[in-house]
Amino acid sequence: MATRFVGFNASQTRTLTADFAEAARLCMVAVNSLIVNPQMQINQRPQDLLRLAFHISSSDADSDDEVQAVKNTFLVIPSRATLVTVSRDTSRPTGNSNTVEFIAFTKSSDPNFIFVRDSYFALAQRERALTLIHECVHLINPLNSGDGHPGGTVIMFGEGDVGVDFDDARRNPYCYQYFVDWLV
Repeated sequence: MATRFVGFNASQTRTLTADFAEAARLCMVAVNSLIVNPQMQINQRPQDLLRLAFHISSSDADSDDEVQAVKNTFLVIPSRATLVTVSRDTSRPTGNSNTVEFIAFTKSSDPNFIFVRDSYFALAQRERALTLIHECVHLINPLNSGDGHPGGTVIMFGEGDVGVDFDDARRNPYCYQYFVDWLV
């Protein structure tokens, strides 16, 4: 099965198709960065990012299992994306200053849909691909509580400690988005 696109013009469909391909490529870059080197360690930069994004420390006894959980999610994202319907969302922003209006989102009531607003297409391809990674993690973890971001909605403006413990970080879409963003 392939990703379906509903409500988009031909140009937008081509853009989304390319964005999903780029998201898959970025996921593979992330997975490859987590493969151990000849010294049987993950290279330093990915180790640092695992600590910041997922609170995984190479000195932890459980770190191999934790790294494997992160790798597994990155490996699932491209195949999960093939089962998705991407639908154009034409709803108007509420204008409520207390509400974040996302350019793409999922709904727990529609577990195989990603909804995309027209503002998505104003972003650079890299940002669009990172957004799709984020949304696919929501679909992989549909039972996340609250707003779908275990440990909290984390808005980062630069590289730093996401501040979410591993049990939540392994299911938090921001952690995957930021790991890839800071890595590549």
